[in-house]
Amino acid sequence: MSLRHEPPDSPTWPVPRHSRAGSLSTRPGDAHLSVSGPVCHSAVVSSPSGFTPHSTPSLSSERLALTPLRADDATEMVAVLSSAPLYEFIGGIAPTEDELRQRYEAQVAGSPEPNERWHNWIVRKAGSGSAVGYVQATLTGHRADIAWVIGRAWQGMGYATEAAGAVLAWMTGDGGVEEIEAAIHPDHRASRRVAASLGLEPTSRIVDGEQVWRWRRPR
Repeated sequence: MSLRHEPPDSPTWPVPRHSRAGSLSTRPGDAHLSVSGPVCHSAVVSSPSGFTPHSTPSLSSERLALTPLRADDATEMVAVLSSAPLYEFIGGIAPTEDELRQRYEAQVAGSPEPNERWHNWIVRKAGSGSAVGYVQATLTGHRADIAWVIGRAWQGMGYATEAAGAVLAWMTGDGGVEEIEAAIHPDHRASRRVAASLGLEPTSRIVDGEQVWRWRRPR
């Protein structure tokens, strides 16, 4: 499963694939899964010809604010994503600011697939507004793939579960999603704990060496 949130002809620097849920350290049971209050606003993405425009809502949780991705976020996020150990399980290397800006420009442009929607959020502390990571979701009809990355300096604080939980709450509510998947390296115990805390369950499906975890709405 390769969902990198980039157009097919974009630069091919190594980056974590969107479907990977990686490089996190989160305590099990430290979940804050509700979206606290109404969505504040939506960022409508302008897309080049052939790309799909969509709205990505701002979300909030007890301690975090999830803001729709902008290309200018690269200036702050390059430091968040600079630690080499961050890429142990998700692959790739730390990007430069220019590389990250190009990647973000491609991501906010939207998917070239007419039935696929890309949603990207920067995870920020609610008080200071400082960035600590990101969450990505790809929606296709009533199913979605999700991935999350929290910078090394902010791991172990429950931010991954809280941020991804806010996205899941939105996707299964306003987003109308019935099935959610995340691909996780079998050795990445922290991400496995996050997925389990969110209600995802491991499957027997392996894609590119990663185990697919899945949540389905009860019938």
